[in-house]
Amino acid sequence: MTNKGLTRQRKKSDRNPRVKKRMKYEAMEKKRKNVVKEFKGGNQKLYKGEESGIKTGLDRGIKM
Repeated sequence: MTNKGLTRQRKKSDRNPRVKKRMKYEAMEKKRKNVVKEFKGGNQKLYKGEESGIKTGLDRGIKM
C-alpha cells in the first residue's frame, strides 16, 4: 500500500463501486415507481353482466 498523504474523507458507498451502483439503481427504481404505474396482473375480476338478472317488473324511471 502506498502512502497517499492527506485525502478527503469519502462516503462508505463511494469506496465500493459495486455498492455505489446498487444504491444508485435502488434510488432510480424508487423514482420510476412514482412515474410508471406497476402492472398488477390481468387476473382481476371482470364484469360478467348482472349475475342475479334484470328485474323486468321494476320501474324506477321518471314518469312523463
